[in-house]
Amino acid sequence: MDNYSSEKQSTKMKTFLKIGVLFLITSSIISCKKDIIEDLPTANDPVFNTTGSIDGQSFNLIAGEDNAFMHSFTEVVNGVNKFTGKLSDGEIEVELGVFDVNIDKANLDIISSINSSILGATIPNSPIVKFNKDAFFNASVIDHVEWYANSIFIGTDSASISMPGIYNVCSLVTFMDGSQESVCNDIIVGYKQNANYKLNHLLDNTGKAQLWVNVQQGSLQNIEWSIDGIVVSNDDHYIVELEDGGHIISSKVTFTNGVVKTKSIFIDSDISTKFIDDLSQFEMNPFNPILWDGKVQLIVRKNNMEYRSDYIGNQSLSVNVLSFNHYGKNDHGNDVYKLNATITSNLKNTSSGAIVPVNFTTNFGIEIKK
Repeated sequence: MDNYSSEKQSTKMKTFLKIGVLFLITSSIISCKKDIIEDLPTANDPVFNTTGSIDGQSFNLIAGEDNAFMHSFTEVVNGVNKFTGKLSDGEIEVELGVFDVNIDKANLDIISSINSSILGATIPNSPIVKFNKDAFFNASVIDHVEWYANSIFIGTDSASISMPGIYNVCSLVTFMDGSQESVCNDIIVGYKQNANYKLNHLLDNTGKAQLWVNVQQGSLQNIEWSIDGIVVSNDDHYIVELEDGGHIISSKVTFTNGVVKTKSIFIDSDISTKFIDDLSQFEMNPFNPILWDGKVQLIVRKNNMEYRSDYIGNQSLSVNVLSFNHYGKNDHGNDVYKLNATITSNLKNTSSGAIVPVNFTTNFGIEIKK
């Protein structure tokens, strides 16, 4: 082979090597760039953003820019889930939460309830439920009643609950003979109920008790009776000869729509007038029939001030929903939904009491925890 042919082959080989190296470098650069995009944390994803104004001052929050961060979580408010998102850059923070619906059912109806328009929750200006000793059928043999909600004393003889939620309410009754007995029942305040009933009893002078329920709402599927914590029967109408003394009678009722409720009463088998009813009459006849199902709470924090939508006694908060779709999972493994909406409201400064307007468009992340 002559020198010319050798040099020509050498030149071709160098060219192929250069092309090969360039291809590997280019492929590596493209691959690295793709990985960075795919690994972008959800909480810093710029798809979450809010642009608008409060009290005439504009703001713009974009997750992943200027330290802005989207945090989604579920907060329990008086026993009820509030599905929440919070977008903040450290200087201004927008928090939006939606209260659960159909809270006496084990479901996720909240997803289908978020439609084209949502109204705001407002703090009631009067009690929702009022309790009174005189409402008991046997009030004449009762000296006084101490009322407790979630183990907190709320009043003697008369008491009230002013905020929506699920409460364990206990009536500690002192009878005219000086003896004390207590009965506790869970009640739903300020939310829709899909089923309910009242526990009834009739005691004769031999200590034989007849027990049954009056279904006020829904259709009964089955019932389970307990005496002093021991399951004794599944009869719809249960007749039992009670041992001497006082007893706690409980009924666990399952309805055809999936609602399960338990109610309890106290009976003294020796004295037919010595008993404590359940609290159905108070729960089913609220003093102020307010409903927080699916309502929204908006809180804005700026310059160490807090502004709230629920502190204003009107339905000023309006959420115009453009879309509400599943987005992914947050760091806790819970589902996050992206809410695209326009929001207008009046907010109350919790310090000064001043009312200020707010309006913004948003793509917001809200956790829906199962």
